[in-house]
Amino acid sequence: MSWRPALLLAVTLGVSISVLLAEPTAQDPGYHDFVDRRMLLGIPNFFNVVSNLPFLIVGVYGG
Repeated sequence: MSWRPALLLAVTLGVSISVLLAEPTAQDPGYHDFVDRRMLLGIPNFFNVVSNLPFLIVGVYGG
């Protein structure tokens, strides 16, 4: 076995073990404060919902 695949395997194992042993990172409670909570036309969070329409159109067109 060459040293390069062995090094890649060692780094991969080291990173994988580190991730598995690490404590979860707490998310800031204010993270979602940017959400638009306005209701329009009976749709809650109207502009957040409507802003996804271009993605739907592209997905339907491309699919």
